[in-house]
Amino acid sequence: MSLKPQLDKPPVPVSAPPAWGELAEPGEPVSVIRFECEDGAYSYPYHALSRWVLQAGQPECLVVQVGKDRLTVRGRDLNVVRDALDAGRLRVLRPAKARYDAVQRGTIVAQIEVELSTHEK
Repeated sequence: MSLKPQLDKPPVPVSAPPAWGELAEPGEPVSVIRFECEDGAYSYPYHALSRWVLQAGQPECLVVQVGKDRLTVRGRDLNVVRDALDAGRLRVLRPAKARYDAVQRGTIVAQIEVELSTHEK
């Protein structure tokens, strides 16, 4: 049996990845999460994340505890990021570029602050 292309149907559009990061496909294992900041990229094994807490406010804060390190993500509609963490699908998290500042709706990661337990950055 051969598969015939269906030329009469338009291709299904593939959505662009979110500006704030990268997600794994459902069911695809993720072993490492990377937080991209202005001063560098911090990668952690998923099993090292001990907790994350979404705090309401303007801006919202998502606080991620990784061992003795603490990462604070500030932005808007961060429940999408929290849900990706809950599902183990978040691969990369990055602040949005300045061009997204004017966007009125949706998830925006404005800042990622890293406090290392060694007090070195």
